[in-house]
Amino acid sequence: MIFRPLFLFLTASAASAEIITLKSDDRFHGELLQISPEEGLVIQSPRSPEPIHFRADSFSHLDLENTAEIDPTQTERLVLTNGDILPGRLTSLDEEQLRYKGLAGGDITVPRKLVSTLRFGIKPQALSYEGPAPLEKWTGSGVNNWVLSEDTADGLLMLEPGEMQQDVGLGKQFILQFDLKWQERPSIRLYFCDDLSDKAEKDRYYIDINSGGIQIRRESLEPRWHTLLSLSQIESFDDNQISVELRVNRLVGSIELFLDGKLIRIMRDTAKPTQGDGLVIVRSRSDNSASYLSNLKAYTWDAVSQLELLEEPASEDVDSLVNAEGERMSGALLGLEREEPAPQAPVEESENLQEEPTAKEAPEDEEPVEENKKAATEEAKNETTSEDQAAEEDSTPESPAEEAAPSPQVATTQERPSFFLLKSPFADELKKIPANDARIIYFSQSGEASQENVFPKYELDLTNDGLVSARSITLNGDQLMLEHHLLGSITVPRSAVKAIRYLNELSNDDE
Repeated sequence: MIFRPLFLFLTASAASAEIITLKSDDRFHGELLQISPEEGLVIQSPRSPEPIHFRADSFSHLDLENTAEIDPTQTERLVLTNGDILPGRLTSLDEEQLRYKGLAGGDITVPRKLVSTLRFGIKPQALSYEGPAPLEKWTGSGVNNWVLSEDTADGLLMLEPGEMQQDVGLGKQFILQFDLKWQERPSIRLYFCDDLSDKAEKDRYYIDINSGGIQIRRESLEPRWHTLLSLSQIESFDDNQISVELRVNRLVGSIELFLDGKLIRIMRDTAKPTQGDGLVIVRSRSDNSASYLSNLKAYTWDAVSQLELLEEPASEDVDSLVNAEGERMSGALLGLEREEPAPQAPVEESENLQEEPTAKEAPEDEEPVEENKKAATEEAKNETTSEDQAAEEDSTPESPAEEAAPSPQVATTQERPSFFLLKSPFADELKKIPANDARIIYFSQSGEASQENVFPKYELDLTNDGLVSARSITLNGDQLMLEHHLLGSITVPRSAVKAIRYLNELSNDDE
């Protein structure tokens, strides 16, 4: 009977895909029907026969069902001067503006004075591990002491003390995610970057979640323990559940902690990088307060944005480009030049083509033996039929669609080599920097950028680590129409939005 309250709680939490959290901390589960300045927020709750209406400013957080797959072509991140991050791809650049393909798939024109940075080469995250099921791949006492819940996507129900470990191949740069729920008090320690050796001296990290808060520490030889983070006040603890995400880059010694999708802290570890790729799950508490671990996932992470942690602040008077080797080149970025494809010579048809016979004729002087004559006749007939079909397939089609010679194929914009043109104050000739070598561009902020005293009301979390603010939001079918204070009217697919937050900033209308 002690498991029943937890299972009821878990079932209720998973029943609806979209959750609205009001400013009063009340929560409602349901389907979003509308959001607009006129109608406010409208949801269809399974507990109400009629749609429920809320004022547009009455909610603090809206979690949406996110169905969009990560677009592997969106390998760049455009960061605006207000901090918004747009996943997509650069299509053109000149001295005044750039064209960028992203959001709803169309191109948008952005004045350069509104752009802070452009990051390149960001690969989509690839799932490298998903668990915790099956338990057979783990070792340790937890395999026998803990159980998997069949009702909630193979999550791990932990009541007794125990531990279990597995090498999941984390890699040098990775993202680790998991959800934790509990009845009375949380109690879990998760080691990561563990080599899983039997040596007494350990070299690894761990995150500890208990009733006192959250700690992240490095365990090593010298010093034995190094605390990277200690939090005592956790808002999510009031709901007996929390979503944790750790972004680890061992190449530069950084760990980013996200709680419920919000960045809490970026930590730096200056010690020698750990070498292990294993996970260890530990529960030390022995009581009736069950903990439930689910959605344990590890992703590969191409942390190109971490280059900014190692860079000195860029000068606001010039443009700067950082390449894959970490070299910075500064000056005036004049544009993006694409190499024209070489002309292709037309294919000339040969005038000496000879028509091949459509059937193979058997020599007239060969006559099969009488008793095999019938079989030989059938064999010759089959051979003639097969060769007739082959000849028809090899012959030139006479349909109008195929009579015209195909036009030469021209490489697409992305396939053609491209170069950034940089005018350096220390050189007479323009530098041509291959676009494939670019990692970060810092745009000059010396121009007259728009600095209107305009505050957005909403902030949207997008797939591919996107972030967009808006003055107003209107749901139109499967699209969200946004009024952006820098870009004007823009459209975002609803399926690409993970969450919407209402910001408590004072807008112009409220002044």
